[in-house]
Amino acid sequence: MAMSPLISAWLVGALGGLHCLSMCGGFAAVIAAGDQGVDGVSPLVPRRAIVRQQAGHHAGRIVTYTLLGPPFGAGGVALLKAADLLTLQRGMYVFANLGLALNRQGDGWLQRAGARMFGAVLPFVRRERWA
Repeated sequence: MAMSPLISAWLVGALGGLHCLSMCGGFAAVIAAGDQGVDGVSPLVPRRAIVRQQAGHHAGRIVTYTLLGPPFGAGGVALLKAADLLTLQRGMYVFANLGLALNRQGDGWLQRAGARMFGAVLPFVRRERWA
């Protein structure tokens, strides 16, 4: 099995945990601190009371994510469509073939331009290839 799906799953979990801690940790701490009794001792509370106390928080969280999810998802799709790699790839193919067809003397301007571009892209390609 390739390591990239495992690494990806681990990163999603780790970053998701950090997101949850930073976005919801304060709210959870306030809810838990509100249950403190005298001298910082938490009284035993029935399950129904805990559910009732936290239902508003969780309902608000779910409604907020439900309302914010579609606009952010649409934004992500728009960004992915804006970066149409197939069109870019076809354009580079036509440009390279025109350069090869028009450059029979072999002065190498296209090769030098391609080498500079490939040199800039190579670190990213290496990182993705072995991930």
